[in-house]
Amino acid sequence: MDSLIKDIRFAVRSLIKRPSFTVVAVLTLALGIGANTAIFSVVYSVLLKSPPFYRADRMVLLWGDDRAEGDARSQVSHTDVVDFRTQTTLFESVTTFNSYTPLISGTGEPARVNGALVGDDFFNVMGTQPFLGRGFLAEEQNEGKDQVVVLSYELWQRQLNGDPDAVGKTILLNLRPHTIVGVLPQNFHSLPATLLGKPALLYRPAVEVTSETGPVRTGAFDTDTFDRAEPGHPRRQ
Repeated sequence: MDSLIKDIRFAVRSLIKRPSFTVVAVLTLALGIGANTAIFSVVYSVLLKSPPFYRADRMVLLWGDDRAEGDARSQVSHTDVVDFRTQTTLFESVTTFNSYTPLISGTGEPARVNGALVGDDFFNVMGTQPFLGRGFLAEEQNEGKDQVVVLSYELWQRQLNGDPDAVGKTILLNLRPHTIVGVLPQNFHSLPATLLGKPALLYRPAVEVTSETGPVRTGAFDTDTFDRAEPGHPRRQ
C-alpha cells in the first residue's frame, strides 16, 4: 500500500512539472473515452438492444422496387398492401404509416405537432391498444369517414390536461374538426424517429384511394408498410 501511495505521489509531481504534456494526455483520454462511449451507445441501441415493440423479432418493414425509375427502395401504394393481405400467407397482419404534421387547435394552445397517417391494423401490428377508447376501424380508411384521431399519452396530457372524458370530444387539425376516438397508454413506444423523422404524438387513418371497381392503382397514396410475419416463416422468405 505504501508503494502504491508513493507511485501516485511521484506521478502527480511529474504531471505538475510538465503541464503541457498533462493537458494533452488528459484531452486525449477524454476524446478516446468519449468516442468509444458514443460508438458503444449507437451499437447497443441499433444492434444489441431489442426494439421496444411487441414481438419485435417478427416485425418486417417492406418497400417497393421501382426498377423502371431506377429506385431500388420506393414506397408502396395501398393497393400493394391489399395484395400483401390477399395474395400471401406470410404475414399475420399488415399496416401502413406515413408522416403527418398538422396544426392542432381547439384545445389548449395551438401548436404544430408530429403525427402519423396509419392503416386500420396499425395498433395490432404494434402490439398495443388505446387505454381510453379504441383504435381505427376499417371503414375509417375511406374519405369522409377519416375525421377521427388517436392521441398519444403525452399530447393528451399537454392539450387536454389528461381529461378522462376526452374520447368523443372534438379537436381541430388544420382547422378541420376531428373526433378523438382513443388515447394511447403512457408506455407505448412510437415508431422510431428514423422512420417518421420525430416520434408521433397523434395518429389519423390513412385514406385508401378506391373506386366502384375497387382500389385505384394509378396515383394511389404512397406509404410505408409494417408487417408482422406469421410464426414459422424465415425472415428471408
